[in-house]
Amino acid sequence: MFTIKHWTLKQQLLLFSLVLSLVPLLILGFVSSLLSTRSLQDEVDRNYQIILKQIQAQVDNYVSRMDQISLTLASNDSLIKIVNSGISMDQFNDWSQATNVIQQVIVNSDIPFDVSLILTNFNTTYSHKMGIIREINFPHNELVKLMQLPNNAYFVVPPHTYTNQNELLIVRSVPLNTVSPKGVLVLQLDTNRLQGLFEQFTLSGNRTIFLFDEQGKMITTGNSDVYGIPLSVATSALLPYMTGSQLIPEQMKILDTQFALSSVKSNVNGWTYLAISPMKEITQKTDQIQHVSFLIIALTALFWALVAMMGTSRLLLPLQELFYKFSTKENQDKSSKLDIVKALDRHMEDLQFANTSLLRRLDEQMPLMRESYLLRLIRGEITHSLGDEGTRAYLEPLRGDWFYVGVVEIDQLIGFKRMYKDQDRSTIMYVLRNLVTETLEAHFTHLTFSPQLGRVVFIIGFEEITGETESIVRKVGSEIQANMGEHIPFTMSVLIGEACKGYENIHHGYEEALSFIVYRWTLGTNVVITPKEIQPVLSKASRHVVKAERAVLLSLERGEFEKAAVHVSELIREAMKTLRHSDIILGLIAHLIAEIDQLLQESGSELYDVLQEDVQARLFETTSLEELHTWLIQTLLPCVQISLETQQIPRRKKAIEQVIAIIHNNFDSDLSLQQLAEYVQTSPPNLSKWFKMELGENFGEYLIRYRMDKAKEWLLSSDITIKEVADRLRYTSVQNFTRSFKQITGLPPGHFRNRYKEQG
Repeated sequence: MFTIKHWTLKQQLLLFSLVLSLVPLLILGFVSSLLSTRSLQDEVDRNYQIILKQIQAQVDNYVSRMDQISLTLASNDSLIKIVNSGISMDQFNDWSQATNVIQQVIVNSDIPFDVSLILTNFNTTYSHKMGIIREINFPHNELVKLMQLPNNAYFVVPPHTYTNQNELLIVRSVPLNTVSPKGVLVLQLDTNRLQGLFEQFTLSGNRTIFLFDEQGKMITTGNSDVYGIPLSVATSALLPYMTGSQLIPEQMKILDTQFALSSVKSNVNGWTYLAISPMKEITQKTDQIQHVSFLIIALTALFWALVAMMGTSRLLLPLQELFYKFSTKENQDKSSKLDIVKALDRHMEDLQFANTSLLRRLDEQMPLMRESYLLRLIRGEITHSLGDEGTRAYLEPLRGDWFYVGVVEIDQLIGFKRMYKDQDRSTIMYVLRNLVTETLEAHFTHLTFSPQLGRVVFIIGFEEITGETESIVRKVGSEIQANMGEHIPFTMSVLIGEACKGYENIHHGYEEALSFIVYRWTLGTNVVITPKEIQPVLSKASRHVVKAERAVLLSLERGEFEKAAVHVSELIREAMKTLRHSDIILGLIAHLIAEIDQLLQESGSELYDVLQEDVQARLFETTSLEELHTWLIQTLLPCVQISLETQQIPRRKKAIEQVIAIIHNNFDSDLSLQQLAEYVQTSPPNLSKWFKMELGENFGEYLIRYRMDKAKEWLLSSDITIKEVADRLRYTSVQNFTRSFKQITGLPPGHFRNRYKEQG
């Protein structure tokens, strides 16, 4: 079943807007129309009441005056004498005087009426119009009979009571208040006079006024019919209400016509004055008012409907713009049929789900990203200014401006590899890192990570350096070594460099700590080495030995094998000059071989598999430095060269080619070193190192430079806005894009476009 729940938000808003705007308007219009109609009807009724009361006052005045005239005549001595003695020549004077009195009363009255005097004892009737009639004709004989009744010395006879009686008769006994009187005085008032009185009051349309006596008999009316209905029919319909058996209604139906009734009853004589008019004529004006009101309401409703439609569309405009930003082309084409809010709600749910998934993946990748960042930090690839954002994200546990960098190194790495398989090695390295972390947690803010197999690096932060700081750090290093001895079945040395200030110098502390590995063969294994321990054997010249060792490793990493052989020879010469002690030189070479083994592992092989002999045993079997030098140049380096050339270098070049192709095809998407490293199946630090070796710049620099080249191309060859360029290149804001563009080109994007277009 279709319900409002299935409507779109736009339809619902439009409906509610229409209801809120139109329903009150319709109610107000209906009530106003009803009130105006009722008010008009009440006004008509009040007007009728006023007219009827005015007519009543006039008629009551007429009747009262005629009653007063009848009293005057009935009590006149001349009339009484005539009634008692009759009309004869003997009473001529009395008769003449009586007729003069009657004539004088008629002349002095402004009401036209006739006077008849009935002499019951003499069977004679006198009329001022017709003179003396020697008999009592109809209806006067009926009036005489009525006069004989008790308490009937005065009464009024309505018109049409008797046949051919068109006058209103006022009958009084002569003398006054006598039973079976000898004379009867009759005043005859022509009803045309009353009709003329009705006509004095203008009633528009087909309105009719009736006058009924207290017995319900019609005295007169102002019309010959009632809106085409015969008077007899109308009078018969009104009779039940005039006799007092029923209350006079406000409306009634006669035949097929509905009439409105308005009445006034006289308190003087009990007569009822009734105005009757067709409802059609009364409602004609009210219908016009209603029609005009409904027209105004309809126009106003149409106006508010348009306002509601425009307001609804305007209200939904921001939501529609937001919907277009998030929706696909297919959904945009269907937007008129979709509920925008529900569609946005689904988009938000999808975004929330995607955000949750990204956060989960970020949490999963956070350790690897932290490892990658820290590796770049100890290699000097991140300065304080460039790494400020990374500092907040990855170095959050550290506090202070001064840092000590320490290295926990397995003394017999080759033996460790032989003793444990790959899975066991990872587990042991995890245990080693946790042991270091647990020891440092009790003392300092710190970070720990494992950059390679057999090595754990820790960084300790200090707010300031005092004279006791170095001894405290030395003590903690001894505590780390002691904890290792309790849980690990092989020896490890702890190497701690000098304090360095600022994040940008952490890599110097790391390099110095690594340089101490050479001296553990002099100082012994399972030792803690700080600058204080190596001072007796360390000289300025020995630093050249360390530098020569680094040159050998760097040449091998770059595939410069001839230079590597030259640097090995330089290393042996420098060692013979400065170190001289065979154990120290032997330790130096052992460290070099361990570093070469680590390099081979990164390319997918191991030194033992390459040489097919026990390197450690072979090293200590040499009898002279010349023999050791020959073995290094003629045996070790050629085998390492063959392995690297067949495995690492092609793989490295292929990986970098793949990464460059991905960057060129997807530069306008979110690319990370982690994603690319997973694609070419290597670690982020290793990929970063390969990138630097192959192209001479790191991944981030190359990506930014390539994107800026594309940005320059778009700015010069098209009219797209700078914001569109920033959006295409995945920058979060125009300001960030402008900052990067200016660092590369030296100019903001807008200035760059204007300058080179003017030159072009």
